[in-house]
Amino acid sequence: MSTALPSPPPSQADASQALRVLVVEDEPLYALQLRICLDELGYLALGPASDASQALALFTSSSPDLVLLDIGLHGEVDGISLAGLLRAQRPDLPILFITAFSDRATFERAKALGPLAYVNKPFTVTAVQYAIELAVQQMGAGTSSAASEAGSRADWTAARPPVAKAAWPEDVLVRDAFFVKNRDRLLKIERANVQTIEASGDYSLLRTVNAGQFLLSLSLTRLEEKLLGTSFLRVHRSWLVNMDLVDEVLLHENAIRLGTLHVPVSTAFRPELLRRLPLLS
Repeated sequence: MSTALPSPPPSQADASQALRVLVVEDEPLYALQLRICLDELGYLALGPASDASQALALFTSSSPDLVLLDIGLHGEVDGISLAGLLRAQRPDLPILFITAFSDRATFERAKALGPLAYVNKPFTVTAVQYAIELAVQQMGAGTSSAASEAGSRADWTAARPPVAKAAWPEDVLVRDAFFVKNRDRLLKIERANVQTIEASGDYSLLRTVNAGQFLLSLSLTRLEEKLLGTSFLRVHRSWLVNMDLVDEVLLHENAIRLGTLHVPVSTAFRPELLRRLPLLS
């Protein structure tokens, strides 16, 4: 029976862990302000792109996690039309509209794209932070339609980020990454970089290959539910392991090895472990 490890201090994220945010804004002052906001929050700002052509090129080359997109983009393709082009390439792309508009017609066009949040000009670091956290949270919950439905019940000028107490209830798994709250920022941890997850009371200790350890505000059971159908497998009541990173199965010791880490294997979970072994590359 493994014992819970002491909670380590949160690891400092490098650029590879930062949330990647594509900024599309043609007003230099607002573009600079957005970059400053994102820098303060610890996110990686891509761009800014000042028109649709630049935005599409950056989108293709940089694979952002979400897009901050000015509705009033100048040129033949405005921000709303550009959002449609981006969504055609990635239907689940989180889009946060930046707006100074208040007319109903523009609002209805934007709402049809199902943005996950709006950032109203002029904006603050806090407004950008809450909008991004709301977007990532809704990505994880698969509720992008909720933002659109909420918008239909409100005027354009009433579309505001949530208050602080509702901003981030728990760590969220989205697509191929974990988004972990660390003070006032979200860290992106690639799922392929996660070696093991160990129960630590009502929390879980996530170990990565090369980015340290993180204490998540989710139980191991809750994480196992989120990770169904992935490379993660429960091998002990206190352990989930990434089967893609298993180096050796020690049958006589009822354990497996991932690098220098040895993880116990319970009898109840051994059959499923053996069944999954042929899937290892």
